Amino acid sequence: ILKPWHNYLLFFLISYYLYLKSFFNLKKDLQSSFVLGIGFLFSETFFLASILIFIVDLKYYIKFFKYEKIVYKILLFLLPFFVFFSYLLAQNIYQFWINQSLTFPTLLEGFYQKGIIEFILQYIKTFIFSFEKIFSKSYIFLFFVVFLSNVYFLVYNYKKIFFSSNKKVNILSFISIINLILISQSLNNVAVFKLATLSSFGIVVLLYLISNQKDYFIKNTYIIILILFSSMTFFDNDTNSLHLKRNNEKNKIIKNDLSFIKYQKYEENIWNNLNSLNQILVKIKKDCNIKYFANFTNDAYYYFLSNRYFDNMQKLFWYQNIAGNWQNNYFNTLSTTFDNDLEEKIEKQIKKNNIFFITDLINQNEILLNGKIITFKNYKIHGLNFTNFHKKKIILVPNECNIE
Repeated sequence: ILKPWHNYLLFFLISYYLYLKSFFNLKKDLQSSFVLGIGFLFSETFFLASILIFIVDLKYYIKFFKYEKIVYKILLFLLPFFVFFSYLLAQNIYQFWINQSLTFPTLLEGFYQKGIIEFILQYIKTFIFSFEKIFSKSYIFLFFVVFLSNVYFLVYNYKKIFFSSNKKVNILSFISIINLILISQSLNNVAVFKLATLSSFGIVVLLYLISNQKDYFIKNTYIIILILFSSMTFFDNDTNSLHLKRNNEKNKIIKNDLSFIKYQKYEENIWNNLNSLNQILVKIKKDCNIKYFANFTNDAYYYFLSNRYFDNMQKLFWYQNIAGNWQNNYFNTLSTTFDNDLEEKIEKQIKKNNIFFITDLINQNEILLNGKIITFKNYKIHGLNFTNFHKKKIILVPNECNIE
């Protein structure tokens, strides 16, 4: 099972960054700028957020250290950016990175079909009305309370933030601002792993507010409510991975047949499906004069498996078009943006019998790609093992390719 490691690494870096800032020490503060800059290397969506955080950081830095070594601080923050963009230019992949960074705006317009303002308002609405799903998605309501506590702390202490040098108030206000900026990291997907790793810093502020409550009864009531909401996530079927895997984890095994995923755990039938594909790929490589493949499924593993033996013309790892499938617009939006001439390249290779396809059974005769029908007239079918996850997938090879 793949994990969003970039979020976990970014969580560690931001935690370390805040740890260094909490000392209010010049040397450690300079080090923290470098750590913040490194965060972008693990998550490109953190690019704008890191700049906003650094701007706020400079405000606090000037407040406590004036302008001493501020040039070094800025350079340390920018150093990872400089190294990254130098690498892109040296490898001549800068434009590719620019295109990839347009993924969310592209999906916003083509898939979600909403403007950025409408999308943000919908995002805010999700939190405001999270109480309606308090028993099914309690984690959203919990973080909504965290965000409110951050806003409350900033508003209540705004005079101290601007005019006081109280270190506790300043670090807590800094954490509140960072937490509110990091809301942007879950803008495209309000998922528990994103909220837990990149919006949990504000919980410190919430706990501080509760601890400062003078009324004993109210304080303990808040603590009990917070514990209840936190524990409810363990009974949430959508977020509790232990609950989801309890009944089927014992059926998953590790196999070493495929090196690049040899440490993953899957059910036996999924391994059989991937291995059957690998066996057919080996036969095509051995017995047929074919150079290219195209992955017309929603499984990127098919792409990586095939790419070990054959060349490809796809910039995306997958593409799928099935009649009535709600994801058609998603794949089509990305394909027309990043692979807008793919259908022309494929048709040229079809005429040369120089390409094979991995696709769904329903597409055995044709598939819609970038608004154009690609037909498989002179192709024959080789089936892959059926699984509940993959459904029925097939490989289409030219008639002259004999791999029986």
